[in-house]
Amino acid sequence: MAAALSEDGVRRCGEGLLEEVLDGGFDGTVFLAGGAFRTLLTGVAPRDLDLWTPDAPTRAALIGHLLARGASMEGDHPPFQFTSGHISGNS
Repeated sequence: MAAALSEDGVRRCGEGLLEEVLDGGFDGTVFLAGGAFRTLLTGVAPRDLDLWTPDAPTRAALIGHLLARGASMEGDHPPFQFTSGHISGNS
């Protein structure tokens, strides 16, 4: 059975994943959701990240930020379905 996760450990993991994706250059509220936190239990890097913003303007700014960092839009399913299948990196 897996050991209990500390709140601090979960927060640090989430902050680390967001820092890597956003490169510290996004000035908006973004929440990490979904299965990315499985990495805490398995040690395997997540294949995708579910990012959530509190409103449409912030979501649009986040998409613009990711595009400026080299991501590309592969589909558009507004207002919420922007996943790894829709925005992908060029690296």
